[in-house]
Amino acid sequence: MAIPPTKIAACPPNDVLAQLVSGSLHEDDAVKLFQHLDGCDFCRNKVDEHEKRTPGVLASARKSKPRAKPDHPQLANLIRKVQNQGTSEVAVHLLPQEVVPVDSFVTGLRRCGLFPVEEVDGLLSGVTAADSSSMAKQLIKQRKLTPFQARVLLKGRWKGLVLGNYVLLKKLGQGGMGNVFKARHRRLGRVVCVKVMNSVGRKSPNMMERFRNEARTVAALSHPDFVVAHDADEAEGVPFLVMEYIEGSDLAKRVAAHGPLPVKQALELVCEAAEALQYAHDQGITHRDIKPHNMLLSEDSDSDEVSIKILDMGLARFDSVLNDSPDSATPPP
Repeated sequence: MAIPPTKIAACPPNDVLAQLVSGSLHEDDAVKLFQHLDGCDFCRNKVDEHEKRTPGVLASARKSKPRAKPDHPQLANLIRKVQNQGTSEVAVHLLPQEVVPVDSFVTGLRRCGLFPVEEVDGLLSGVTAADSSSMAKQLIKQRKLTPFQARVLLKGRWKGLVLGNYVLLKKLGQGGMGNVFKARHRRLGRVVCVKVMNSVGRKSPNMMERFRNEARTVAALSHPDFVVAHDADEAEGVPFLVMEYIEGSDLAKRVAAHGPLPVKQALELVCEAAEALQYAHDQGITHRDIKPHNMLLSEDSDSDEVSIKILDMGLARFDSVLNDSPDSATPPP
């Protein structure tokens, strides 16, 4: 007898998320897991990572029909649904269950800044929907909204989807100081990573100084193994740091998902990171928070080579700036 789906209280193990992507998770368990994903950005990001690393049943079903009929009825049903619905419809599972009314959703579209106000009516002219969730699904399918943008608007929120010249596309993660997003420069079209200071951090002078310190430090480094800073700005009182966007996962997640790296590759990456940290030290910068979570693995799709990108300079000590500061205890020569 099937157990009625209930909301999962805690985040599921990594192997369960992998089973969801591969299609091996029982359909009842998948329904409960999708309910959890509605409110957990962390797990949604992990699902996205599994999708990138492993083609899985979802990607396979989108490309072609299976050579033979699957023995497992739930797997056969899932493949059939994906083939009939298409790629964009898979994102429907991640939309919130409790959504705002249509008029509130349309108001959010007008005020969010994603579109010129005068274009919203034309944007919705071809959309026929009885509720805001159906409207959002159609806009996702037409590539007018990303699933992340749709989730925000369906919850009745619209502020913060646009920061200055940057349109937020997807939430990548979060930390003590704020959230990290994949974004696109509105005029240049360049895809970047935007780190946004959260409301709690903005109330703390120490956190604000740490955020500014990270911006100064990243901007001062010019090395292929450190993430490049493109911009640092503030929009409506919200500070944000713009950095290059790197496809890949951090070393901690990579090892957790696939186990230890081959010894030769591990040694090469350790030496690469050490050389980068030596370069920073020569500039008077000490990282002070180097760990697998702050080491991003960047893969070159052409050569299959893997390199290190060092992240999170918020705790770095910037000796050269401190020594040159007019406030320094040592008077200038």
